[in-house]
Amino acid sequence: MLEEAREGSPNGPTEAEDQVPFPITDQTSAVTHAGDVWCLGRHRLICGDARDQAVLDLLMGDERADLLFTDPPYNVPIDGHVIGLGRIRHREFAMGVGEMSAEAFTSFLQQTLGHAAARACNGAIAFVCMDWRHMGELLEAGQAVFSELKNLCVWIEAMPASVKERSSPGSAMPLPFESCHTLISAKLLSFASILPS
Repeated sequence: MLEEAREGSPNGPTEAEDQVPFPITDQTSAVTHAGDVWCLGRHRLICGDARDQAVLDLLMGDERADLLFTDPPYNVPIDGHVIGLGRIRHREFAMGVGEMSAEAFTSFLQQTLGHAAARACNGAIAFVCMDWRHMGELLEAGQAVFSELKNLCVWIEAMPASVKERSSPGSAMPLPFESCHTLISAKLLSFASILPS
């Protein structure tokens, strides 16, 4: 996929310093640090705090986004909610892991989505992932930042039948009725919704 992104770049191949430093033998070492910008063809990816408008300014420069796709923290702990069939143990995020009240999480979403919306062009569509537990907070934050909710997409995350068969209470495997989907709300952005009145 990265090769396809490079081929789609109007500027040709990326610079040597943007090449992924594989293989990574020490899985506990970070390759990317705050402030690093990765060029993926015509796309850019930054490591930073979305609560800081300066991070998005550095990422975007003079450009405006036609489309936003973001997957903010869901305000649930990683442990007990994110599994790799028991083989992989993911670290907790720095924040948004269940410590915020509904009001604080709504404010967090409004701030971070507002910063992203400020760097988007008029008419851009924002796809924002969220779990079912926090759709209320996302809808409230979205109403404050975007002009309208366009649609709700459901990303079905496949769970192999063999996993369902092995699932049991107390195991690291998901249960048959455990969430295997992510809700993605599609929102329309118009400048009237983000500019102060």
